[in-house]
Amino acid sequence: MSNKPPDIYSLLPRANDDTNIFFWSTTILGKHINFANACVLVRLDHCKADRIPKHEFLKAYLSLYLDGNKYEVHLIIHRTPAPNVDVDGNPPTPQRASTASLASLQSTMSSRSRSPSTFSEHFLGILGKGDPVPATDRVIIVKAGQEKEFDDACTKIFGSYITLNTLSIDKEHTPMSAPQLAIVLEAAHNVAPNYTLKKHQCYWYALIVFLIVRAKTGGKESIKDCIKQRGRLWWIPRTHKADDDENVVQDEYDRAWNAFKVGHH
Repeated sequence: MSNKPPDIYSLLPRANDDTNIFFWSTTILGKHINFANACVLVRLDHCKADRIPKHEFLKAYLSLYLDGNKYEVHLIIHRTPAPNVDVDGNPPTPQRASTASLASLQSTMSSRSRSPSTFSEHFLGILGKGDPVPATDRVIIVKAGQEKEFDDACTKIFGSYITLNTLSIDKEHTPMSAPQLAIVLEAAHNVAPNYTLKKHQCYWYALIVFLIVRAKTGGKESIKDCIKQRGRLWWIPRTHKADDDENVVQDEYDRAWNAFKVGHH
C-alpha cells in the first residue's frame, strides 16, 4: 500500500469534510465517477451516541482499489433537522448544500415570522404539527488515515458511542460500489425529505440506509446485545419504524440506480 493516498476530496480528503449528501453524491456520480466505481463498501456500523439525544449514525468503511494499491475510505452518515432561523432572521447555510436542499430550506424559512414564536413554530414542525422542517442529511468524509482516526473523528463529533449492529460485506456477498451507496442515501432522503421527531428522524435515516444496504448486498450482520436501544430515547414512542418504509425506499433506489446506469451507457 502506498504511504501517501491520492488527493480525492470525495473519498480521501486531506481534512475531515462535512457535506450535504447531494453534494457528495453529485461528485461521486460525476467528476469522481471513475474513482468511485473502484471503491466498494466492505462494512457498515450502525452506532448510537451515549449523550442526549442519543443520536444514531452510520460508519461506512470502503476500500478504494487504485493503481494496484488499496486505500481505506471512511464515511460518517447521519440526519439532523435543518437549523432554525437565527436572531437576525437568517438561516445558517449548510456547507456545500445542494441547490435543491437550499431551495427547500429557504422556502421553509421564508414562510416563518421573525417573531419570538419562531422557535416554537420550528419545534412544532419537527413534531409534525407545523410547517415542514427539511431534513439535513450529511456525509462526513474522514481524513485519510487508520481506523483509530475514524473512531476519534466520531467521538469528537458525537461524544462516546456504542455500536448496535455491524454489516460485513465480503467476497461471497453482492458488492456495493460508492455510486450505489450514494444513490441509497439520495433514495432515503427523497422518500422522507422532512424531519419529524416521531417518524423520520436520525433513527429512521440510519436504519433505513442500513436495511437497504443489507437487502442489496446480502451482507452478514453481527448484532450486539445493545441493539435493543436502537431507535429509542426515554419516553418518546416509536409511532413509525424504518422497516415500514423498506420496500418503498428499495423501489426508489432501484428506479434511480437503473436510470443512472441507462444514462451512463
